[in-house]
Amino acid sequence: MHCEMTPPAAFRVQLHYLFFPTQPGLELRDHPNFGTDHPSMGFYGASCLDCNHNCHPELHPYEWTWWLNLYGSDPVAKTWLTGLFYEGSNRFRHWSHTPKVGKISIPFAFVMKDDKAVYPTVTIEHLVFNKFVNKQLDKLNITDSTFDSKLENRLITIAGNGAQYGITVAFKSILLTNDLKYWLSDLNWDAKTHTLSGYFNFATAVKELYTTRITFKN
Repeated sequence: MHCEMTPPAAFRVQLHYLFFPTQPGLELRDHPNFGTDHPSMGFYGASCLDCNHNCHPELHPYEWTWWLNLYGSDPVAKTWLTGLFYEGSNRFRHWSHTPKVGKISIPFAFVMKDDKAVYPTVTIEHLVFNKFVNKQLDKLNITDSTFDSKLENRLITIAGNGAQYGITVAFKSILLTNDLKYWLSDLNWDAKTHTLSGYFNFATAVKELYTTRITFKN
């Protein structure tokens, strides 16, 4: 399946260095967010037949992309990159609209230790983005127990096997917006392996794009 999207022109240089290659002279294997020419990636978008390209099936334009960086510098951490995009070519006025409003879920699993001084961490780094759009998240069916990125660090307390455990959520930088929300869902406690698993979710409403790097480390 061919997946295609033209990033908005004003952000292509930043995307090239921080998210994925958009300029000539850099292969995927040389980009720190990939490390290979053949990464496994996820895409969400409009299904179509593009008859400019022999009428083969495409996702064009895609709105979401996500992947797990298997070649990061820290062998213990799991680093996901994901982005929500507006199609910048203006060729798909009925399919690609602004603002972009969406949510995504990332699976995680932490082995919880009895040492309460050491918590697993979720570190969030905002990469390339532009203006957030007020009051658009009401369109999404999200839980009331969300948190935002207005604090650098927070401790989320979770009950498991009759005990309390914590996950530290850290932001590389704060954003003073109410239009970027995070929450945990579908939590499961495995008493035999002492493993807490579930989904780390975020939702956003942005004019043209939002990209992020999220790292999970035990």
